[in-house]
Amino acid sequence: MAVYRGRSTWTLDDTMRAMYLATSIALLLVSASGANANVCKVPGTTLKWVAARCMLELDTSDTTSPSVVECVKRSGAYPQACELNISYKQAYCELLVSKGRYKGSIELCVADAGVTT
Repeated sequence: MAVYRGRSTWTLDDTMRAMYLATSIALLLVSASGANANVCKVPGTTLKWVAARCMLELDTSDTTSPSVVECVKRSGAYPQACELNISYKQAYCELLVSKGRYKGSIELCVADAGVTT
């Protein structure tokens, strides 16, 4: 790379190399931040944490009790994308089994890692 000596001695190749390097660094930073965006710092799902808090608040261990269900609803928490995937796979497996395209139960289909989109 050329050294600056009071006037521009950069060539087009030097400029292109600098732009390539800057672009590469920017893409690396963006891809690294995107990769970490899906990693939770706290394990578990939002709804499990909300339910745990509600059960603790209400002194119960029954996640299906009407008071816990109401507490979770009031929190405004909603299922994360992966939780929605489970319900969609359940519906997909129900249809697969009903059409005879999967030999086994719906539960086996949902648990089967080979059943993908």
